[in-house]
Amino acid sequence: MTETVNRLPSLLRPAFMLFLGDFIYVDVPQRFGSSISHYRSEYRRVYSSPSWNKAQDGLPWIHTLDDHEIENDWSKGNTTAPYPAAAEPYIHYHVSANPPIPPTPFAKPENTTYFSFINGPASFFMVDTRTYRSEPAQPNSTILGSAQLQSLLAFLSRPEPAEVRWKIVASSVPFTKNWHVGTTDTWGGFLNERRTVFEAMWRAERELGVRIVLLSGDRHEFGATRFPDPELGLTHEELLPNTAGEGLHEFCVGPLNMFYLPIRTYRQDDNEDVAIKYIPDGNTKYGLIDIDVQDELITTPTGKTISVPSSVFTYSLYVNTDLIWKYSLAVPLPGHEAAVASASTWKHPRFPPGKLLLDDREQVTWDASIKTVIGRVEETS
Repeated sequence: MTETVNRLPSLLRPAFMLFLGDFIYVDVPQRFGSSISHYRSEYRRVYSSPSWNKAQDGLPWIHTLDDHEIENDWSKGNTTAPYPAAAEPYIHYHVSANPPIPPTPFAKPENTTYFSFINGPASFFMVDTRTYRSEPAQPNSTILGSAQLQSLLAFLSRPEPAEVRWKIVASSVPFTKNWHVGTTDTWGGFLNERRTVFEAMWRAERELGVRIVLLSGDRHEFGATRFPDPELGLTHEELLPNTAGEGLHEFCVGPLNMFYLPIRTYRQDDNEDVAIKYIPDGNTKYGLIDIDVQDELITTPTGKTISVPSSVFTYSLYVNTDLIWKYSLAVPLPGHEAAVASASTWKHPRFPPGKLLLDDREQVTWDASIKTVIGRVEETS
């Protein structure tokens, strides 16, 4: 990642890094202790590693946590051991350096580990999917807890300043249920709560004129997925796998430096979670996001092309320092929405469909079918 950042022109250098959990692997290959001092030693081991390049010193890192900072697939709350011991160094090393936690009417800032902030044209909400979750796949399962859910819903419904055209929600685990191994450890184990959040997101896109993007980690694979608003009434062809299009978009990527899975477990099974791209291989994978003002070209029903000033979100996927895949989303700037709505044939009158800019990785490799079969065996084992 450092090599990629150093190759960028100075004006394109990232403003910050979002790290979405599993900074340490306290239980891989095996756990050697559960005390505060043991957890602290795991953080010190990472920060003292020669691979922690000094070139990263000038790049702020913003963190949330996932299970391997605590225990694999953690869902036992924030008072059960080893959570209290795990939380102390996480707060010491990472929460203390995160943006300030703003007060909310739902919980005291000193009791929360989730937060929101604004940077340039985007408003961010970093969710904590471990500290407040209950057991998954139950009728009343919660991945966020009541206070965090209310805070997220308030964030989604909040009007933003005119220059903010994006609401970005970052989660340590994927929103999509397209991964079929370990599904219940993701939002796929909390589908009722996911539906509540998605409905708030679709409503925000319809009523506030902002576009929602989801960022996630956990999986040692890359997957891009879109979640179309049912009110759009998309056709069967518009919901086919491996297609760019309309809807909420999620970009899930990992690992930054760890093993990747040798089996294939991501696939689209319904019209709710539409697969855009799946890239499983690579020990180092990360996304670079750029939001800039550009002229978006729109073709009208009569075949005329018009240029619309827009805020354009571009996601670039790197695998082992190579740019592999690139995709963009756009939102018309204030004052241009009406012209776009009258000129376009999109189901959502204000937001153009996503646009594939680069695809340097084949969707199916020579051994993909074998690995997919192995993945299906893993699901049932």
